[in-house]
Amino acid sequence: MQIVGNERNLGRKVREAFTAIWLDLRLGKDEVLTRYLNAVYLGAGAYGMSAATRLYFDKSLADVTLVEAALLVGLIQAPSRYGPIRNLVRRIAGLHWLSTPCSRAARSMRPRPRRQERGPQR
Repeated sequence: MQIVGNERNLGRKVREAFTAIWLDLRLGKDEVLTRYLNAVYLGAGAYGMSAATRLYFDKSLADVTLVEAALLVGLIQAPSRYGPIRNLVRRIAGLHWLSTPCSRAARSMRPRPRRQERGPQR
């Protein structure tokens, strides 16, 4: 969702300031943060904290541990760089558990998370 545009100039900064004030007056800081965390991209096609916890940990957001929550928050800065799925393959290859050809293949892989089948919505 783009509200103020993506150009780099003083006009945009002024619009950002007015938008921030408007959002704070209308919604409050907690609601703004909640909406942001429900929409932010967290890698591997997951948008929002709930989707990311299902994807990465196969559990609901209410069941996330402090360590898992810290990992998710860290993903906001650079989801493709810090994503656990991609980095797991690199880590295994770096531990030399694999032969050299397998290690090279693993490093070049682009792992894709398995999407779970969803039943009817209730």
